[in-house]
Amino acid sequence: MANIDRRTFLRASTAVAAGAIAPDLALATDNNNKELMASPSTTTPEVTKIVARYVVSARYEDLPANVRKEGIRTLLNWVGVAVGGSHHETNQHQIKADQIEAINLRVNPLVLELTGKKTPTVGLEGKFSIYHAVAIAIVEGAAGERQFSERAVQDPTIVALRSRVVPVVDPAVKPEQVEMSITLKDGRHLDKSIQHAIGSLEAPMTDSDLESKFTSLAEGILTPEQIHALINLCWDVEKLSNAGAIAKAAVPTTD
Repeated sequence: MANIDRRTFLRASTAVAAGAIAPDLALATDNNNKELMASPSTTTPEVTKIVARYVVSARYEDLPANVRKEGIRTLLNWVGVAVGGSHHETNQHQIKADQIEAINLRVNPLVLELTGKKTPTVGLEGKFSIYHAVAIAIVEGAAGERQFSERAVQDPTIVALRSRVVPVVDPAVKPEQVEMSITLKDGRHLDKSIQHAIGSLEAPMTDSDLESKFTSLAEGILTPEQIHALINLCWDVEKLSNAGAIAKAAVPTTD
């Protein structure tokens, strides 16, 4: 690992290395709760102690190969976010907004509690609107930073389509699930069931997904050549003589 600071890198790996200490964490959960109840202001949670001991004592070369790979994937994701949340597949049916009669959703009650804003007017509000999120994903086939900008939430096509998004609360639907049925003006119905969102533990992003997300976050800040080089540096972090090369490569060029 040459001169790369192992503790810095291990912090990126620790979250995904939880499998290596899962038995200890499981045993610590009850103890942790009891400690917090007994003395919430002075007791260090047992889970925290276990993770801290793991980070301090673990050697990079002893980490399983899959953990090292996930650490690198985590690093790539974090650097992309720092320079720039998420890339979705293009609308496979190539539907146009004016072809849609209605978009019916079955969602968990939390969805409307957290993202029930019907008429967002600024980018930030769009992130709390299931109506906007569905409409923009169908029209642009993506859900990155650009899709939650002022430009996006004020786009007349998006505004018109989100008025046809009809979410219905169903407690039987889990928070991470959604049932979607799109009714087209020609009478066709397109149904889609999502059990886990892309990027969740159950449906992790592929390497290609990560690179696409990274690129979408960095576009307009770094040149295409810089983006490509920075992605490669992240993937090759194990071979670098100094991890500082990643930070240096993430600096935008100036005219």
